Amino acid sequence: MNSVLEDERNAHSEIDQYEDYLVELFLDVAKGQKKQMAQKHQMSKVTDRMLERREFLKNSYNSAEREQELTIIGTSQVADDLNLFYERLSSIKDYHRKNPNAPVDGFRYELDGFRDELDREVISSLFSGEETYGKYLDLHISHEQYVNLKGIPKRLNYLQYLDEFEQVEDLPKQVKAQSSYGEYLNTLVTYLESFLQRSRPFDDYSAIQLETLSKFDESWQAGTVPGWPKEEANDESKGIWDPVMQRYYANQNVYNNVKKSKKYQNALKRLESSGEKVAENGDAPASDKAAELRRSKDKTLASQEALLRLYATILAGVRKETKAEIERKSALTAREREQELEEAQYEEFTSNPIEEVVQEEKDDEGKIYNPLKLPLGWDGKPIPFWLFKLHGLGVEYECEICSGKVYNGRKNFEKHFQEGTHAYGMRALGLPNTKHFHEITKIADALALAEKLKIQGRQETQANATVEEIEDDQGNVYDMKTYNQLKKQGLL
Repeated sequence: MNSVLEDERNAHSEIDQYEDYLVELFLDVAKGQKKQMAQKHQMSKVTDRMLERREFLKNSYNSAEREQELTIIGTSQVADDLNLFYERLSSIKDYHRKNPNAPVDGFRYELDGFRDELDREVISSLFSGEETYGKYLDLHISHEQYVNLKGIPKRLNYLQYLDEFEQVEDLPKQVKAQSSYGEYLNTLVTYLESFLQRSRPFDDYSAIQLETLSKFDESWQAGTVPGWPKEEANDESKGIWDPVMQRYYANQNVYNNVKKSKKYQNALKRLESSGEKVAENGDAPASDKAAELRRSKDKTLASQEALLRLYATILAGVRKETKAEIERKSALTAREREQELEEAQYEEFTSNPIEEVVQEEKDDEGKIYNPLKLPLGWDGKPIPFWLFKLHGLGVEYECEICSGKVYNGRKNFEKHFQEGTHAYGMRALGLPNTKHFHEITKIADALALAEKLKIQGRQETQANATVEEIEDDQGNVYDMKTYNQLKKQGLL
């Protein structure tokens, strides 16, 4: 319906609007890993659309239709211009007559769809709970496949696996010959590629992948790939090659005994029924063909191992953070985990709607003036100064037991003694978090108080022994200790 020049004008206009939307996303400082990752994916999509429009313009500028339209415009007379105008007007009317519900500005709906997608929970479907929106790795499936491989030198727990999953060059050849090893390697490499695409949508690793595979081909030809030494053809030191069982045997006697077995005869029948020619022992062409097929399979596995080492290097920082997070979670109690989950859900709930309201008020009222650095209230504005003084929020309380954390205000300071951070610090010192240790913030004071309480406990036990009194048959009153001593001496 539109002319070539009109399509080009629309493409330029859409690129400008995409750029404005990108600037809007860059200026919006996202809070939280979830919203930051959603913005990155949104920016990546918008950038791809811009590149599509630029590619369209590049092709359109070199098209013959554009040259033809410019020629018509430059050489036509007034009457021709009017005829061309009415022809286009007629085509526009016919189009809208056939499509009465067509949107006037389809691009505007597309741009609004991007904004709506940012508000929806689209990003949640891209990551698992363990990944925390691209912050940590989730290799539990690959770890389970690894520990189920037959013949691996040692079983690794999950933390050890995070440190060593790319170190596959030391695995025995028997392990790599299993079909399950190929499935495991493919699952692991595919996941790491997917994680890189999902967690870093701006980065393009295709050039690095091609370079790695190119270096791998050179190393493979030279026989210097880690874990895959170059095999010489017709290597007699390996023994006798059997084309039926597709393996080497140490000597002729072993080979003759195997040929008499039922398993060998069944394999020979299957091979003959398939129509393949069975080569005799020592037949070089058959041996070379089998070695070539095996070598091709090994090359595929080795190339995946090269990519695995590449991805492991790129994700070194994420691996370290993942391990630290797992160790931290393992030290939490069940109650602390529930509390952490509740806090995360609360932060996720409050970050989006309240932030939007605050942003709207900031747009209406301008930048908030807060020279005293007062804390913000529920409405996103600084609380009144008299309320700040009333709660004593200007007074700082430092707690050495909580790793030097500072609390503003008496109320927050008293409240923290029953929170998980302080309780964890007390457990680390081997002390109970009871009321006796309330208001104690120094480690030395807490240890001294604990020792004092132990001494007082022993003294109270001794005092109780002398407080209790007993009367003998003659009416004489003694304390418990004296009575027991006289009774042992036979004086009572």
